[in-house]
Amino acid sequence: MKEILTKIDSPDGEFHNGDPATGTQGTRVTAEWLNAVQERVLDFGIEVRYLLAKAAMTPDPQKQTQLYEAIQKIIDNNRKRASLTVYGETKLYSGTDSDAEDLAATPKAVKGLKTLIDALTRNLTNYIPNSKKSNATNSTSSDTVATSLAVKSAYDKGVEAKTAADKAQSAANAAQQTANAKQSPATTLAGYGIADFKVTSLTLEDLNTIQVAGNYGQAANSNATSERHYPENKAGSLLVVKSAYDWKQVYFVWDSGRIYVRNKTSGGVWLGWVRVDAIDSVNKSGDTMTGGLIVPSLKVTGSYVSVNALNSGYAGLDITRTGTAGSWGARVEAMPDKRWKFWVQGSHDIYLPAKGGTVALTSDVTKSAVGLGSLENHAVSNSGGSNNYVLRDNAGDVAGRLFRSTYNDQSNISGAIAFRVNNSTDNYTRYCNSPAAVRSWLGLHTSATRAANWAEITGKPVQATRWANPTEQGYTQLLSSNGWTKLPNGLVLQWFSFDFGDVGNNAEKTISFPLAFKTLLNVFLSSSAGNTGGSGSDGVEITSATNTSVLITSHCESRRGYAVMRCFAIGLL
Repeated sequence: MKEILTKIDSPDGEFHNGDPATGTQGTRVTAEWLNAVQERVLDFGIEVRYLLAKAAMTPDPQKQTQLYEAIQKIIDNNRKRASLTVYGETKLYSGTDSDAEDLAATPKAVKGLKTLIDALTRNLTNYIPNSKKSNATNSTSSDTVATSLAVKSAYDKGVEAKTAADKAQSAANAAQQTANAKQSPATTLAGYGIADFKVTSLTLEDLNTIQVAGNYGQAANSNATSERHYPENKAGSLLVVKSAYDWKQVYFVWDSGRIYVRNKTSGGVWLGWVRVDAIDSVNKSGDTMTGGLIVPSLKVTGSYVSVNALNSGYAGLDITRTGTAGSWGARVEAMPDKRWKFWVQGSHDIYLPAKGGTVALTSDVTKSAVGLGSLENHAVSNSGGSNNYVLRDNAGDVAGRLFRSTYNDQSNISGAIAFRVNNSTDNYTRYCNSPAAVRSWLGLHTSATRAANWAEITGKPVQATRWANPTEQGYTQLLSSNGWTKLPNGLVLQWFSFDFGDVGNNAEKTISFPLAFKTLLNVFLSSSAGNTGGSGSDGVEITSATNTSVLITSHCESRRGYAVMRCFAIGLL
């Protein structure tokens, strides 16, 4: 048997984890130490198999009690039953009526004999004839007495049996201790027969180049980059083992429990990492997800697809199509007002109200199905067309042709004129057959006082008999002391007068035009009365003018007064 394995080479002889945050490495397990573990595991295995062989037992990897069973069997096989010629274990017997030669009398049996002898002695006045004495320990006589020799022989046999039993027990105890010592677990890979397994640390190596079986530790997150073919930017452990196509790598992320696996192809190319841990997985029997789920296809049998919408939110089935037939989306959703909405991207929105009934295409609806009796089956339309039944649009309006092009033209208007009331709550079509009301709405004179434009007069002489009046020529005006006139070309002339009052030097006054201009072209000012006192030069001027008013300033050396000022302005309206 090999010597006891030495402890791992560390300050305290124990294993310690590394710390990627500080760069501290864990306890290093050397190949020598692992080989020593392997040797002791093999040695222990050989010892165990030898023990099983001695018990005529075959190793069974499914059982964990074979060592105990083998020891028991070996002990049982090596026990010897005592006989008249062979020493060994003897069964004790407390009776005094057995003829067996492989039983040993217990003190109780001897006591029984002693009691009997004492009784006999007392009965025979302490005299026992020699003929009644027997040295035999196997006598069946009921009228002889065992001699001391017989008792001693029986006692010796009992002692021999006890001694043999004690020896057997000691052997069993020793075997148990040996078995317990053999069951100590191996502490190195060498103890398990693994000698070609590398254990080392990683720094800046590319994982694509790690192709030797072993356990590799990366202690720094900064070294675990995608350029070095790590599955994620995290420190961890790399396990490299043989696989179908040369090598397989397994990476364990140090702080999350995530595990990644990749293999080589038959061509020697590394495949991508595949995550194989069950963290964040969805339970097949039912689960609650906090994010989205993307699957190539979804099949539901025997139940419903359940979608939950809160408050005023929309919910439904959203479909996105991609490929050669085009990329577009479609959606079926339940709206907060209980309507159904069918939406196609860039095309149509179709709404179904929350009503009972059957939805059908208009082309599938027959006249009998909708109660139209003997009417012909035609489609419905809200945009006109031929051979259609009229259908109101969303605004409640009807698109239809009210006049026929085949009607003959007429030289007069009779009947009524159709119009719409300008009211959002009452915008139905009305009809008016009053010419006076029509003229009033158009802003024309009544029939009795209407002055026709000269060009509209029929039957007039070649030589005109009068000039067209100003209104007919496009003039409008206010002919008064403060008035205005508008010419057909848009030019406006305005005139007005005002009393400037008793003023002093640099006095100002703003006068508004009778009619506001859109564009003021020019303005003129004059006075109609002289001064009323004072001396020196005097005068007034237009300081500024706008489309709506003019600012006039007086300049006097002494106090003066101007009775009336007159102003004339020209502009566009």
